[in-house]
Amino acid sequence: LIERMRWRIRDVRVRLLDRDRPDRRALFQRAIDPHRVEEASTVSFAKRTAIRREAKRVTLADEARLRTDRVAASRKDAEGAVETLKETYDAVVSSCATLLQSATLDMRTDKTVF
Repeated sequence: LIERMRWRIRDVRVRLLDRDRPDRRALFQRAIDPHRVEEASTVSFAKRTAIRREAKRVTLADEARLRTDRVAASRKDAEGAVETLKETYDAVVSSCATLLQSATLDMRTDKTVF
């Protein structure tokens, strides 16, 4: 017997969580709806499996497209956030610099007159 070596343990929990996601279920329903009559009227297991396989492929493609759109939108938001962060940082540093320049070491040390 030849056993196949695995470098990582298969994680069933991740697959279950992925399968039960409502957004993926909605995408699958939208992909399989045009084929409902065809799926219900067939007797062939192979044909029904092919229909479901194609719907799953369309679902994964739609999900990848949506994920890409979300990443692009968040990247665009992140770029705007970085600019806002830079402006805020510049404002804070400039106000602190003026405050530090106005308070010199001479002003902070006690002067005793002999």
